[in-house]
Amino acid sequence: MITTLAAIAVFIAFALKEAHEDRKGKPVDAHAPDWVDRATFAFVVAVCCAYANIYTTDATVWGFLWKLLGFGLIAYGLFTPVFRWRLNRLRGMDARYIAPWSNTYDNAFYWLVCLPYSLKRGTLPWGEWVAWVHANYDDDADVGIHDAGVIAYAVEGLALLIGCAITLELWK
Repeated sequence: MITTLAAIAVFIAFALKEAHEDRKGKPVDAHAPDWVDRATFAFVVAVCCAYANIYTTDATVWGFLWKLLGFGLIAYGLFTPVFRWRLNRLRGMDARYIAPWSNTYDNAFYWLVCLPYSLKRGTLPWGEWVAWVHANYDDDADVGIHDAGVIAYAVEGLALLIGCAITLELWK
């Protein structure tokens, strides 16, 4: 339990620090190196926590890998939503906002929500639809952007719950 709480604290602190550093914005080509650095940090923390955790539970290779999966889900389920929430708040934006052009991850949630809106508006190609959303930003577009953010938060929250269940062995 202590390693799970320590991982939660580390991932929250790391997300807040990274959001503060990104608050002014970055060129699109700077996102990939940042993602690699953040993923590497999360992986190292998850490995350390899983290694420390196996001594109190299942000290096998499979036990380690299972705990690593749990801490990886905690990293994903905490870093991403805390980072998005803090970055949006620092920029004075709605906490649910995601930018469909900034990365493929956010674009996937945006696409899920905006596809029905696109069909409702007509058969605009995806690129034209994104341009239309940001040119007009009417009520439908606003709802689509915020709904995508809500779905992203829900998926990340589910990952966090599953990760905590794995690391805390809540099924026992």
